[in-house]
Amino acid sequence: MFQLSALLQARLLELSELDTQIAQKRAVIRNHALHLQIQDVEKQCAHIRQKIAECEAENAVQLQQMDTLETEIAVLTEKVSVKTTQMQQGTGLVSRDLLALQTEIAQANTKISELSETALTHLLAAEAETETKNVYEAELNTLSAQLADLRQELGQVLADTENEITQLLQNRAELSADLPQELLDYYAKAREQGSLGVIGVYADGQTTSGLQLSAVEISQILAQPELVIFSEEHNCLIVHK
Repeated sequence: MFQLSALLQARLLELSELDTQIAQKRAVIRNHALHLQIQDVEKQCAHIRQKIAECEAENAVQLQQMDTLETEIAVLTEKVSVKTTQMQQGTGLVSRDLLALQTEIAQANTKISELSETALTHLLAAEAETETKNVYEAELNTLSAQLADLRQELGQVLADTENEITQLLQNRAELSADLPQELLDYYAKAREQGSLGVIGVYADGQTTSGLQLSAVEISQILAQPELVIFSEEHNCLIVHK
């Protein structure tokens, strides 16, 4: 039990109200809806970056396959050139040799045509991947701008809330300055354990928190205006209101 003037009892109740406001402000910082919005946009950005990486990888595969085919085409083209020169010169060649050269050239040209079509298919596929990547990058730019705006908005909200908490803490320090440290220790421990720390009792026995006190506790408080007791049942200090 403690003896405390009516003024200091009122300050203790006000201290509890301030602590509740501070807790609410800190909950705003932890649980503000903008946190979830930012997380959602961040997930979308990560998903799009993955898609961009997949497009780049597939584009590289298609271009590599096209380069391989173009190397084969270059080899065959050179072969056709050499065979054509041999046929045109005709030195020491009989008709059977010329026919063989013609067949080789025709087969090589057919293969070149086939390879060229396949290479074009790979080129078009690579270009399609680039176009898809460009679409994703435009979407990513939009989301990145949105993310920056959300972060700026959240930063302002948090800064404003922190300023409000700072002011509340200053008010709290002023309120608690004249309260006995032992009383504050009881109060702080009760708050840490989830209670209000202190409740006030009106003259009719009702409480500021709506909690129902025992008849003994009510009679103790009402009989001695400066008495402050600790309720084990409700884990809080009880003062006059």
